[in-house]
Amino acid sequence: MIGNIIISGALLQCFVVSYFFLQSDKIGRNGKYLSLFFLLNSILMFINFLVYNQALDRYPHFIKLGFLLAFLVAPLFMIAIEKYFGLPFENKIFIALSFIPFLFLLIYQLPFYLSSSEEKLVYLSQINNPQHELERRILFTLTFVFNALVFIRIYIRFRHLSEEFSKNNFIEQQKFQKNLIVLILWLLASISFALIFDIEIAENLSSLGFALWMIAFAWQRVYLDQSELNQETKQSLTDPEKYKKSFLNEDKVNELGLKINLLLAKDEILLDSELTLPKLAIQMNISNHICSQVINRYFDKSFLELLREKRIYKALELLKNTELPILRICYDSGFNSKNSFIRAFREVTGKTPSEFRSQLRN
Repeated sequence: MIGNIIISGALLQCFVVSYFFLQSDKIGRNGKYLSLFFLLNSILMFINFLVYNQALDRYPHFIKLGFLLAFLVAPLFMIAIEKYFGLPFENKIFIALSFIPFLFLLIYQLPFYLSSSEEKLVYLSQINNPQHELERRILFTLTFVFNALVFIRIYIRFRHLSEEFSKNNFIEQQKFQKNLIVLILWLLASISFALIFDIEIAENLSSLGFALWMIAFAWQRVYLDQSELNQETKQSLTDPEKYKKSFLNEDKVNELGLKINLLLAKDEILLDSELTLPKLAIQMNISNHICSQVINRYFDKSFLELLREKRIYKALELLKNTELPILRICYDSGFNSKNSFIRAFREVTGKTPSEFRSQLRN
């Protein structure tokens, strides 16, 4: 009974928060991928609901679909959360590799997906035989191991980026990291469930835990984003022009984009290790939302992506035109640590600063 309530509630709320994240551009967020992530999970919650209530025979085409879609959860979430928080994008090779398990399983199970309803019902009637149970246990374990590894990668990536930028840029992300630890621990626990319990019990326990995590994460984000929107609405009453919410025309975007470019050309602003979007918006005398909108449309980047790019360009100039040590160039281009500088430099240029300098000399 409780399991039904949790899964049904998660299913309904996946639809609700999916719509909310689709509207998140009102506060300068790119929530479209996060909206897609919750739509994917609404399908998974529906499949879990059918499994939990032993009702797959009514919808045979959903048989075996759950494991396949589960391999998309972590890769899609990785893309969605980076877009949502406006983080520098993950390595493209790693993103491509993260979709390979989904493609392999799709090819392996394609004959089954293309089979008739009658053939799928025959499979369902034999679901408890040792061969099928072993297959389910293996797929269950692989799914959770894979997702745990990708979520661990997301956590490490957030840790690295928090070292690169001001802590004031990562207040919300730090809260998210704590949520991520809870999810990773649950995924690891779910792997042990597959080894200890009957596979059906393991699937149900894991689904319930993941459903609860999703509900908590989604509504925390809704609350925080709504608070941000309410704060900006209050501020708009004191300065209507500054906090105007209208969609900017191209001329205005170009005008403000050029001003941002000029501001970031000044060393005292670009190299400020505590530079944040709100500080830049104050310099421009515009709202955070408008500042974010301009950066997204004029530069086709988020604030953090733009800031990293400008600082790397600064480092490139210093590497080309000076003989300063790498550590000095790190701090003179606005980075907080040598490790974060080398990591960011490699992600942007494909080389380390030392390799780039050696290539110049040769």
